[in-house]
Amino acid sequence: MGKSRTIITVLTWNRLEDYTKNTINKLLQHNKDNMRDIIFIDNGSTDGTVTYLKNKCFEVISTI
Repeated sequence: MGKSRTIITVLTWNRLEDYTKNTINKLLQHNKDNMRDIIFIDNGSTDGTVTYLKNKCFEVISTI
């Protein structure tokens, strides 16, 4: 049997500089085996969060 994958979802809202970027760095540090998918759910950020995440090639679901 192959290795299983984990999906991590992260809720965001206007915390790009002090929370979201740090969260991304920590998750990627522990994702060296590429066995995790990371999906961001954004609640209508207006601080550039969605643009930043899309530029980093993350899947982003906008709720508003």
